[in-house]
Amino acid sequence: MATIKDVAKRAGVSISTVSNVLNSSKYVSDELTQKVQAAIADLHYRVDVTARNMKIRNTKMIGVIVSSFHIIFVPQVMNGIQKYASEHGYQILFYSSDFSFEKEKHCVSLLLDHKVDGIILNSVASYLEKKYFRELASLTASHKKVYVVSLERNLSSYGIFSVHVNNFLGGKIATKYLLEGGCSHIAVISGPKIHDVVYDRLCGYRAALEDAGLVYDTSMIEYGDYTTLSGYLAMKRIIMNGIQFDGVFSCNDQMAIGVLKAMKENRIDCPSRVKVIGFDNTYVSSIAVPSLTTINVPKVRMGTVAAQKLTEMIEGTLPSGEITYEIPIGLVQRTTTDPDKENGIELEDW
Repeated sequence: MATIKDVAKRAGVSISTVSNVLNSSKYVSDELTQKVQAAIADLHYRVDVTARNMKIRNTKMIGVIVSSFHIIFVPQVMNGIQKYASEHGYQILFYSSDFSFEKEKHCVSLLLDHKVDGIILNSVASYLEKKYFRELASLTASHKKVYVVSLERNLSSYGIFSVHVNNFLGGKIATKYLLEGGCSHIAVISGPKIHDVVYDRLCGYRAALEDAGLVYDTSMIEYGDYTTLSGYLAMKRIIMNGIQFDGVFSCNDQMAIGVLKAMKENRIDCPSRVKVIGFDNTYVSSIAVPSLTTINVPKVRMGTVAAQKLTEMIEGTLPSGEITYEIPIGLVQRTTTDPDKENGIELEDW
């Protein structure tokens, strides 16, 4: 295997000149650059990335831990992370916790073993795990600070940079829109109780009801795990329990698809009898029949910003005092609430 010394000898230049060409660390004339590149091609030389990074301490590698690869919200966020990171010379290690807190902690440990420069974390830890969040804010590996960016959840109070949306506002917008559409008995298909993202969306739901002079009734709430099956089963429980409802707010689109299936099986027409709204605006919302009204979360942008802020932290260019970035959200109207709306298919994230 060719070494940097072999490249320098073939090109007729010093080792430092080859290094400068490889790392773009100092100016090298076009003539010498072409000689070095020709020698690299002739010798099929490959840079030893691990050895180089050990010398400069930064590995140019970041870790990403997501809740599950099976949640359709996640791949579009990953696309944003991957694109930004690769454009800025970073490699990525992707892990999934599969909604297991123990597995999440193991993934963090594995990434520290790989000496990553930073971690983007879509944590599934309970909001009660305050000690864990404080530990994340002060991670180190091999006497080096390892930076963490929280995805979706606002953990800035623990000193963790957070890229998130206003989930309270999203829950309130969704519920208010159903109320304005004539609904007065709105059921909720929620995610796991332990997640503050879910809690914030439920608080928004409650606030919208109380603003309208309606009573917050916990019997109208069923819990799922963000999957389509859990949404389907949760909706079946509401129907079997004889709960009267004319609107459904699902805390993500994937569960909302299960809601629509359960309603169809029970001959509950949407939207004439029951209106449904989701959250995230994933691609399935536009191809569902009927198409799903939802709260839009710019998923690729969320991933892009998370990667950008993490690299700024690693490289020391993050503006002083900046600790959080809120991604704007908005309502997307489709036929589960408005039968006359266009069914325009979302192709951007496909």
